[in-house]
Amino acid sequence: MPALRFAYAQGAIVAVLFAAALLELDPWPTLITVGIVTMRYASRLPEAYAVVLGLVAWAFYTGFVTNAYGLLTFDDADLARLALLMGVSAAAHWTR
Repeated sequence: MPALRFAYAQGAIVAVLFAAALLELDPWPTLITVGIVTMRYASRLPEAYAVVLGLVAWAFYTGFVTNAYGLLTFDDADLARLALLMGVSAAAHWTR
């Protein structure tokens, strides 16, 4: 069931962000960890779900690591992270 795996993936990303906050990780190690978790789940999802998972990962990361209280911004660094997370997610799907 792709929808269920997609939901689990989102839960895993949120769990990573909670753990990073508890461990007080810097933004870069958190981004790398989010990217790894996103890749792991994207490799088992259909293409549309995999690409959207990258978008969801970016939204969670930008909203809660880069900014606070879920605020999404779209400056150059945010767009670079969006391209990175969607790219690794799509690549993980295509190289499975």
